[in-house]
Amino acid sequence: MKTLNKNLIKIAIVAPFVFTAGMANAALVEDFGDVTLSTFSHEQHVLAATNFSDEYLFQITDTQLVVGTLANWQVTNRNGTNALAIKDMNVKFSEWDAGTSDWSERNNWNVATGATFYYDEKILPANNYRIDVVGETIGTDGGNYYINGTASAVPEPSTYALMLGGLGLVGFMARRRKANLAVS
Repeated sequence: MKTLNKNLIKIAIVAPFVFTAGMANAALVEDFGDVTLSTFSHEQHVLAATNFSDEYLFQITDTQLVVGTLANWQVTNRNGTNALAIKDMNVKFSEWDAGTSDWSERNNWNVATGATFYYDEKILPANNYRIDVVGETIGTDGGNYYINGTASAVPEPSTYALMLGGLGLVGFMARRRKANLAVS
């Protein structure tokens, strides 16, 4: 009975560490939801000596302009070694293809260690989108990366026409006023 109790105590002490180690390599999946006219961002710390693959999902319900930043941060120790770094990170931007019932790649970027990359996906139609971030840590303390994006409305062609018409009207009025001042 004593041996059984000792073994149960050992299991109780070791189990949380085994569970935590298993969770450390689990892929992160985060759903930003509908990002129409909003901002999404996430900073992620990846553990040391780890290959990682994270996935970010978001939806756009109306045509939007999406721009953002991908940063692969690097921190070095006083002795010059990489304490916090991710080897060249690969980021894939995909959209849902209803025809094939799968994700189709729109863009693919490599973000070097210590680099910041600004992406401009131009105008995106209403759809579901996914950003996959894949990499490997090279730092002794793991690594950090940051991903963000902003969705903003795209003006309709009629908005541009109205703006140009207004500018033309202001120009016409200024010219007419200048002509009246010259006459008097």
